[in-house]
Amino acid sequence: MDTHHGSSPAPGLGSGPAQGCKPVILAAVLGSLLCAVLAGTALASGSKGVNAFERRDYPTALTELAPAADKGDPEAQTYLGWMYEKGLGVPVDYARAQTWYRKAADKGHAHALNNLGSLYYLGNGMPKDAPKGISLFRKAAKKGDAQAQMNLAMIYYIGQDAPKDDAEAARWARLAARHGNPHAQNLLARLYDTGAGLPRNPVLAYTLATLSGDNPDAQALRVRLDAELTSAQKAEAQTLASTWRPGQPLPTATRT
Repeated sequence: MDTHHGSSPAPGLGSGPAQGCKPVILAAVLGSLLCAVLAGTALASGSKGVNAFERRDYPTALTELAPAADKGDPEAQTYLGWMYEKGLGVPVDYARAQTWYRKAADKGHAHALNNLGSLYYLGNGMPKDAPKGISLFRKAAKKGDAQAQMNLAMIYYIGQDAPKDDAEAARWARLAARHGNPHAQNLLARLYDTGAGLPRNPVLAYTLATLSGDNPDAQALRVRLDAELTSAQKAEAQTLASTWRPGQPLPTATRT
């Protein structure tokens, strides 16, 4: 998945870490997934800055975005927060990242809420405060932020800093998957395959594993389900996958 600008794809979900490894695994997953899924619409006052950011011309992006952020544009503020959080064209500065995220979050910007939550949850530049981070993820997720939805799904699936709850994991993964988030589709495929948090449905598991792409987890699941499903079931799964488009409701039932 490459849902954030100018960075490498996040890894696929692991294969059920051992209890003692959960903190490390979750930090690694969230460290990749807590990223800037910034809105695709260009800033009215900073489109040159967005374009520069997307082509990784960070000095120009900073020059163009800063005035828009100073004027109160929450999208520009979120971009600047991400630049300072990750050191893109500027030194890493969590305090400045927090300041810009907070300004945008105070205006209700969903992804700024998510990114501010990541600073609290991971303890980047501030004392770790997982409950505060989760609360901000939830606010962002309720506003429709796909990354926040996926963050909650992972937290409930792994069961760190919140009780493990496969039904909650499935609920948030479904919302993120509807946006086309392949990690959410992969997680939802796993839950359908195991029957954790929702009724087992290998056809839907195969459908979602197909949608999630060519990551190793999805490939392994499809190979295993190939041996379980009938030809009719595989045909139905392939049809469901090929006809689905991001934004549409995901299938919840199958005929075969």
